[in-house]
Amino acid sequence: AVSKTSSFTAVASGALTYNWNPTYGLNAILGNSVTLTPRQSRRYFVIGAGSTGCARQALIQTTVHPQVTIRPFGGSLRSDLYPPILSVCQGQTITLLADGAADRYRWFTADESINTEAPSLTLTPADNLLITLEATDQTLPATSRTSLWIRVYPTVSIEQDDLFGCANTFLRINGSLKEGGANTEYAWDDQQPGNKLYEKKNLSKPITEGQFSKSYDPVYFYGPSGTTDVRLRARDPDYGFCPGQENDDVVRVHITNAPSLSAPASACLISGGSVTLSASGSPSSYTWIGPALQNAIGPVVTASPTQTATYTVVGGSQQCCVSKQVTVNVETYQASCDGSTYCYG
Repeated sequence: AVSKTSSFTAVASGALTYNWNPTYGLNAILGNSVTLTPRQSRRYFVIGAGSTGCARQALIQTTVHPQVTIRPFGGSLRSDLYPPILSVCQGQTITLLADGAADRYRWFTADESINTEAPSLTLTPADNLLITLEATDQTLPATSRTSLWIRVYPTVSIEQDDLFGCANTFLRINGSLKEGGANTEYAWDDQQPGNKLYEKKNLSKPITEGQFSKSYDPVYFYGPSGTTDVRLRARDPDYGFCPGQENDDVVRVHITNAPSLSAPASACLISGGSVTLSASGSPSSYTWIGPALQNAIGPVVTASPTQTATYTVVGGSQQCCVSKQVTVNVETYQASCDGSTYCYG
């Protein structure tokens, strides 16, 4: 078995003269050794004759695997890579043609979003994909495959699909470029009045939303409670490849108001004892951080520090958090005039 463009040498022995047929794909028809370059599967015969004139025949069955290539119409092809890469513009329709003889052609992708039988395929890719062409010679049967990367240009993405944060705090949004050129431009924007996008965590440095530039650096969202979509757009201004074409990606930002949280600024205890710490407000959860806590979860906890310490209580609600600090002063003195022990905080 050979591919369509391959050659091999056939050698016969045991006779004085040799005659080969059919002649298709042979470099010679006489002699005990010939080179065969078959273009399709076929049988070759060699007839050998001895000194007495008696002749005998031998058979060689060649199997040629169909080898096809993908010929694209539309886009820009890098055929020096393997698999080859076809870059197309956003919204561009292309046609892929199976170039080579076979009885059956099947185009497919790994997720089977494409799975069709035809000698050609027309599509408008919305995202990058690897497409494979399978060619089959049903007579043999024999099958070969070849693949092609299709990359949509330019392509940007936002790392997150959903982001959650607190109202009027900075929330970082990261963008990245998948496919693009040296002159690809980018623009950030959101779609709800009252929101702002900033280039840094600085209210004095807002970006101009919708304005294209050469940077897709992270931006910082700052706005009131609500849900909005933040979009990163890309375009190539060149008039050679994908002129004026845009592509984008969107992240949905969920902003909630910070819960109200109250806690005393300080408390005290006599060394060796314990103190109850409490917080209140609208959080759905309370978490305490500090030394010698008997429990750390809930609005009321007990602590037994051996020296003055600061405790932090974090109140959370819908992935938005707020915190307060409580300083516990540990006293060592005892005694008062009536024999009781007091701690004055």
